[in-house]
Amino acid sequence: MSPFPASHLLSFLFVFAALTAWICPIRSQSMGKFQILEPEKYQHYVDSFNRNDQETTVNYLSNEKAWNWMVETVPFFDCPDKSLEEIYYFRWWTFRKHIKQTPEGIILTEFLPLVPWAGKYNSISCAAGHHFYEGRWMRERSYLDDYAG
Repeated sequence: MSPFPASHLLSFLFVFAALTAWICPIRSQSMGKFQILEPEKYQHYVDSFNRNDQETTVNYLSNEKAWNWMVETVPFFDCPDKSLEEIYYFRWWTFRKHIKQTPEGIILTEFLPLVPWAGKYNSISCAAGHHFYEGRWMRERSYLDDYAG
């Protein structure tokens, strides 16, 4: 048994990524914003995820918009363990698939296909804590602000 639970590792990764992305910024010419890491070095992950996905459900952001959304919204993370790095980017790529615009505002879904046990707009309230816990690292706060409203 690992002395460091996987849930703590993911929390550490998100904290580390957030600190990396916001505490010691330098200017990236390509982005016109302050960045430590160059986002273009990680785009291959999203390109691969998109190529290997049969996008059967599209909510607020399609696969085509995933990369631009990630550049604008999520902290970038670099790691010597490229498998872990890939998982980090996959999680954000997947998180984005669950952002859903409804007539009443933005929500985060738990399931992409419609499920019979879900509430209005395919929502599941018991998952909200997880969505806020993960989503708190996003630079764009309006998604969670709207979801909380």
